[in-house]
Amino acid sequence: REAAQSLQELRGSFASLETTSRAVIRKDLERSRAMEELDRRAAFLKSLIHILETLAGLTSREDVLREFAGQTLLEIRADVCLLVERVAASRPADPRPPTRPVSLAAPRSGNSGIMTVPRDRLIVSLGLIPPEANLDTLLGQRHPLRQTLQDGVVLVEPEVAASEQWSASPLLNVLEIRSFVTIPVREQGQVTLALLLGSQNAIAHFGPSDIESFTLLGDQAAVVLEKGRLLDETGRRLRRLNVLLEFSRQLSSASLEALPEVLAQAARDALEAAQAAAVLIWDGSRARLLTQAAAGFSDNRVMRLIELAAGEASPGRAFTANDPPWGGQVDPARDLDMTVANLELFRQATDGRMPSAMVCAVLPGERSGSATVGEQPLGVLVLFNFGGPPGTFTESDVELADSLARQAARGYHNARLYRPAQDNARQLSALANVSRTITSSLRTDQVEAIFAAVPERL
Repeated sequence: REAAQSLQELRGSFASLETTSRAVIRKDLERSRAMEELDRRAAFLKSLIHILETLAGLTSREDVLREFAGQTLLEIRADVCLLVERVAASRPADPRPPTRPVSLAAPRSGNSGIMTVPRDRLIVSLGLIPPEANLDTLLGQRHPLRQTLQDGVVLVEPEVAASEQWSASPLLNVLEIRSFVTIPVREQGQVTLALLLGSQNAIAHFGPSDIESFTLLGDQAAVVLEKGRLLDETGRRLRRLNVLLEFSRQLSSASLEALPEVLAQAARDALEAAQAAAVLIWDGSRARLLTQAAAGFSDNRVMRLIELAAGEASPGRAFTANDPPWGGQVDPARDLDMTVANLELFRQATDGRMPSAMVCAVLPGERSGSATVGEQPLGVLVLFNFGGPPGTFTESDVELADSLARQAARGYHNARLYRPAQDNARQLSALANVSRTITSSLRTDQVEAIFAAVPERL
């Protein structure tokens, strides 16, 4: 009986020891898992910090986007990386009806001047991408990047095959992506970029803190992009200020005849998108806008032969209506509605190229520094871009063109006012010389010769 009792106590002790051992082992295992999670988390944060350190020294938007995609692909150890940008849709139809069809281009051109841009544009593609994959076509279908661009949140899918939402996505299937993470990037409060990191194997589980870190990574990338944008904007404004100062200096020394040429060249230098420029001045005696200056065309001489009637094409209508400055995509049927002769001259001047965007800025009349309703303008500054996308000329470009046009108009009016004063001063100087010569000579024949030469000196 005592032996049985001792055995029972021993069994109880072993059971208690087993329970205690299991609890200890469980705690050790949990501690080990926690340490592994902390190590993984530390390595993950270290990778994100390395990505941000790489981006911090960059200013160019292209460099930032390329390094953001490449470094994230390496640090997260994904197989595929896609960076997509949300771009504006094609320009809405202009409410003004076309006047008549216009064909500028030679048969080889084939450019209608109307361009469309896909809504989701691929910026960077890296990793194990099959050569036969047509990414542009696949991005036009359902994919998680579009969802991220719309919702602005990080998406994590550890198993695509088990997902009802993404298992049928053509993009993921073609790229053989089994798991993915998407990261949104906001610029000026709007989600404009989305990064997809795809793995052809199952990825590690990402918790809520990791998702917050991915969100922070996208936000920090947006900060770097904003810094680069501000630096570019500052540099562009400084360059334009230098152009305006140089333009003002040139105006002060330019003759009345040289002012249109100075304006055309200054406008091309100031606006990066302006590939060609023309200045048309109104000739009241002929009731025509005469092209006084042309720069950047294939044949500037032919371009100077164009004479527009009031209301002819967009420059003529802007002059007639004394419109505010405007810029946008070219509609050939409306903006280039010229006579057959002028249209042929324009085709020769551009070598058959169709302008894709243009800017018109009216040179204001003499009574004010800006366009005034009912006032006769001086002329029109017209800028062209060939082959650029929609939005080639920005609002700031239009404002700068208007500033140059108004400054040139003031210089033109001042030069016209200064010319009679210059002529009077030259005549007075000639008369003073004649008077000085007469008083210093006592011979009659010399005085008569001096009086005979007075008309020539004047």
